[in-house]
Amino acid sequence: MADSSSQKKNIDKQYKRFLSVYLNRILALQASFKIMDDALNILSRTRSKEASEFLQKNAEFKKRGKSEYCLLDFDDHIKYEGILEDAYHSTRAKQVIANNLLVALVSEFDVLLRYIVETIIQYKGWSELKVPEVDVQLDKIIEDLEGVTSIKKLSEIKSKFYTRASSGIFASDRKKIFVWLQKSLNLKNEKFVDSSVFIEICERRNAIVHNDGKVSAQYLEQCKKYGCNISKKLKEEDSLDVTYEYFVRSHECVAQIGVALSSLIWLKLLNVTKDDSIDRFLNNEVCVKLLNSKHYSVAFSILNFIRNELVSASDQMRRIFIINLALALKGMRKKLQAIKLINSEDWTAVGLALNLAINVLKENYPTAIKIMKKIGSNGDITKNDYKTWPLFIDIRKERIFLQAYQEVFGEGFKEIEQHSSSQLCLQISNAKDKTLRDVLEKEFQDAALEPKQKAKL
Repeated sequence: MADSSSQKKNIDKQYKRFLSVYLNRILALQASFKIMDDALNILSRTRSKEASEFLQKNAEFKKRGKSEYCLLDFDDHIKYEGILEDAYHSTRAKQVIANNLLVALVSEFDVLLRYIVETIIQYKGWSELKVPEVDVQLDKIIEDLEGVTSIKKLSEIKSKFYTRASSGIFASDRKKIFVWLQKSLNLKNEKFVDSSVFIEICERRNAIVHNDGKVSAQYLEQCKKYGCNISKKLKEEDSLDVTYEYFVRSHECVAQIGVALSSLIWLKLLNVTKDDSIDRFLNNEVCVKLLNSKHYSVAFSILNFIRNELVSASDQMRRIFIINLALALKGMRKKLQAIKLINSEDWTAVGLALNLAINVLKENYPTAIKIMKKIGSNGDITKNDYKTWPLFIDIRKERIFLQAYQEVFGEGFKEIEQHSSSQLCLQISNAKDKTLRDVLEKEFQDAALEPKQKAKL
């Protein structure tokens, strides 16, 4: 049996890994939706313009009473039908791809949930957990495993057991899964589940998969049962659209619930109420990355959860989360709310680094520059922090900052050196051999998914 120290390392490694993968994948889905939406909108407008111009050039317009019609010769008619068909396909493709991306979004959450459940079974033991309508007798599950006699390693047997046992949990609806997790692990925090929003997303996914994207009796029943905010005019067989705005809201909800659920169970498995390494991971590898990529609303929802539902390991980290929450508000163009949040805390006794952050947030740049010089080149704020922390995005544009940076570090401010993954991108694009390209792409994926544990402040 591994000691508690090595077990903590294993749990930390597992959670950091699959939470990083989860966020990278769902962020990729949102980026894909935006690219698809923009591209197909342009294509649809182009096809419509082509159809109009084709008629203007080749059709003979006539009137019949109050109505107007046009005549085309046979060959032109065939060409025009082709243009209209292309226009239809671009419009239909937008709907199909949007629906599939929503299905993929919920599927990514299901994958995360499966990892979470399997980790609980692995470290807490199945005997402590109760799952309704699921037979979890270890001996029976082992007997049912095909080819188990050929498995020689105990780890392989355990892996198959975890996968088989956890799969039964997913027969229930997702709300029941949350209730089960809260009861089984005695989770005190309940606000991480916005069931009314999340259940509607999942039910819309079910309608897409099983009912061609149309309202079903189950959709209406489940939404009513869990108090989902849907139109009272919706009826069976109505179409359920997935617009870009809807997908963004769904993405925010799924991201927030995934991070929240993972964090709470991570702490539970470590048998602690707070942990510095978790705080730093959530800050550096989740929140700061979201802020840098301008996913402000997602960052806000996660930071709001952290502030309200988690206990920070130190007052320093608690204040850093508040600063980043204010940054998210500023990014959402809610500057007054950001300043109000900052003013709700007493910052008089904090160190230079936090003092600098507050003055930068309030745009007191002359004061911030003085503090920057006091911190110097070997203080809590490093050259890399000035380049990567989204706190400094605006002040980096100011001449006084550039001058101060030169004075403090003895060199001019320049962009951060590109990560090795950028070099891999170039190598991939230049690789002519398919085997080499496959190897490089695998290296790129590993580099992108591996969390980097550099602390802020």
